[in-house]
Amino acid sequence: MKRLLGAAMMVALLSGPGFAVDTADTSCAFWNRQDDSTKTAIMFGWMLAAVAADAVTRGEMLSKLVPNGHRVGSLVLEMNAECREPGNLNQTILQSMAKIIVRFNGVSAR
Repeated sequence: MKRLLGAAMMVALLSGPGFAVDTADTSCAFWNRQDDSTKTAIMFGWMLAAVAADAVTRGEMLSKLVPNGHRVGSLVLEMNAECREPGNLNQTILQSMAKIIVRFNGVSAR
């Protein structure tokens, strides 16, 4: 139940109308169009949601939602690299982050 709640919080964060004022687009194409300040805000929100999910699940979610050893700035750099890859423009931010987490932590949120 707690894992489901944590996953629901992440989905709400990335799919809610407040994620982007002018669009519901959460793709790498969207990411690539944003300035550094907006990208930092998105990753800060991701980190806050991850910490909240981790607290609700008593420490079970953080390694599934944040790459080990990363802070907001380094997450922005990782997302920039992931979203610049050819063929990733239609990949969602959630899918991109999942690939980054698997690469660094060897685990997925599933």
